[in-house]
Amino acid sequence: MNLEKFKKLTDKVSTFCTASTDTWKRRILFKAIKDEKFAEMVDDILTNIEQMNSEELEQLFSKFKSLSEMFIEKLKTEKDLIERYRIYTDIEVYYGLIEQIDELSSFSDKIGQELYLKYGNEVVATIDRMHPSKLTDFNLPETVIDTEDELIKKYLALKNGKICNT
Repeated sequence: MNLEKFKKLTDKVSTFCTASTDTWKRRILFKAIKDEKFAEMVDDILTNIEQMNSEELEQLFSKFKSLSEMFIEKLKTEKDLIERYRIYTDIEVYYGLIEQIDELSSFSDKIGQELYLKYGNEVVATIDRMHPSKLTDFNLPETVIDTEDELIKKYLALKNGKICNT
């Protein structure tokens, strides 16, 4: 990757990532230096993410999870310490991409803001109770809400929640 391309990608990543996430931003950019195919993928995602619908977001998360799982399987069998470290950093990069997109980015901030403006705090709180993130899933009773709205679908995709048809 030439310096001009890297500078443009750095600017794009810096605009997308929120200020408090320098660790993920740096890891993404370090991998981009070494892996031009990865850099092109990140550039393409950042260029097109605003136009993605909820299904495309789910597919993107699924792709990153699959890549992480593939690297985890490689890690289990790799004996060389240097190669194990390289594989581990790849796992972290894909995890970092998921984290950036789903809650630590200008994109996720925008989805959240649009949702609050369109529906208010009560509806957002209801969605959060119905579809908690995987880390805070307490199996609370579901409440009826319009899950066919594309904005709500995008928000749920960011939360990796299951879109229900109730």
